[in-house]
Amino acid sequence: MPKLTEEQQAKGRKRFLQSPENADAARHVASLTQQEADILGIPLEEHQRIATMEHIRKKASAIGVDSTELFFSLCSDTAEEFATLVKEREAAIEGAIGTSN
Repeated sequence: MPKLTEEQQAKGRKRFLQSPENADAARHVASLTQQEADILGIPLEEHQRIATMEHIRKKASAIGVDSTELFFSLCSDTAEEFATLVKEREAAIEGAIGTSN
């Protein structure tokens, strides 16, 4: 499976939340509190990261696309970078299930 850097992942989450069409998701993530994170036993930043990824998953489902590929598209700066991530993912899956050539 392709390994995205923390920087790439943060960029993808930021792009998602900054998109006007995802304003409700951005408001939800911004409204998360330290108290909620404390109850969950995780840092607030982790709580926000998890919530953002859940919003990305829901968006992907709503528009009928694979959530990982949607996230890759948000993390990628170019079409070539996106295509490479998808190809690496497909190769990893094929290798894991024993169908690689």
